[in-house]
Amino acid sequence: MSATTESRQFLSPALKARFVRHLAELGALCAVLAGLTVLVSLVSYHAGDPSLDTASSLPPQNLAGRFGAILADLLLQGFGVAGALPALVLLAWGFVLVNRGEITRWRLRALAALLAMPCLASMFGVFHALNAAFAPAWPVAA
Repeated sequence: MSATTESRQFLSPALKARFVRHLAELGALCAVLAGLTVLVSLVSYHAGDPSLDTASSLPPQNLAGRFGAILADLLLQGFGVAGALPALVLLAWGFVLVNRGEITRWRLRALAALLAMPCLASMFGVFHALNAAFAPAWPVAA
């Protein structure tokens, strides 16, 4: 007698594909919300907000609250205008997840975005040094 073994799947292929699609949509929503949070934090930056290097008893004026004040301070002090890159990357990834359902080689892309931040900050720094007309409009002074 030969024993037949049937492998039973917990989910049908159609149900599994639908589940994966909903996970991608949830990931897209999280990426877009995180990107918007970073963007709102940067746009509503106030130099007097309490952060890691600024002590203040006043409540933060940043629209994202204390977290947004700290995040904006770290990004702007560390990378300048290039600090907006994480917001743009997260918004783009949300768009890609909605349209394609996956981000190929996301680890490599995340590493490239992290490495691009200091390079972009350096490029903007050189541009700023060559064109001093931008000096009065910048909210962070070192």
